[in-house]
Amino acid sequence: MNTDPSPFPSHPAYRYGCLVVALLSVTFLVLQPPPRVAPIPGQEPPAVAAGQVRPPAVDKTPRGGPTLEQYTRCLARELELDETLAVALLLQESDARDPMKRGPRGGRGPLQIRPVALEEVGLSRSEHALPVLVYGGLSYLKTMLSRFDDMEPALAAYNMGPTRLKQRDYHPYRETQRYVRQVLQRADKIRSGYTPFYPVLDYPLSPASDPHELAPVRVCLVS
Repeated sequence: MNTDPSPFPSHPAYRYGCLVVALLSVTFLVLQPPPRVAPIPGQEPPAVAAGQVRPPAVDKTPRGGPTLEQYTRCLARELELDETLAVALLLQESDARDPMKRGPRGGRGPLQIRPVALEEVGLSRSEHALPVLVYGGLSYLKTMLSRFDDMEPALAAYNMGPTRLKQRDYHPYRETQRYVRQVLQRADKIRSGYTPFYPVLDYPLSPASDPHELAPVRVCLVS
């Protein structure tokens, strides 16, 4: 039996072949791209790679003027009214989406101000401009608060009219009593930090819609 070691392991061609295989293996491992990992739900997306452009964020801020809620709050401050009460009245009176929807009793705008009430606060009975209608509604609320010197009868008079309230010896209708409770409850919720989902609050107003040059209207439209 031949006991000499095999010549292949020390053969130059065999050693050269092993070296080539080793170099190819290392090159494959180095150049292989990392595996793709699916993002974990809720995790921040990976950074944008070089050469790619991230689409711009959509800016949902209304342009050119305040929202209806911002405008109402501004007018309330200008008229020295409670902001939360003004917004609560807006929520109570307005349609959820259409601030100009006419009421069954002829009320106009988000605060459902009637022609006779517009005239009482020095505005035209035929007024239809949204910013002025809000101003008229809050002015009428302030008039009722000054006349009755108490919030509940003032809200009752806003709802059913001061003349009718007096005729009933300050005993409002049951429907009006419920109306007053709802407005005050809305005001308490807003005051405690509750933010109602009511699309009409985000309705944008335009500064170009000021036909009367009323100082509070002009100031609040550009706030």
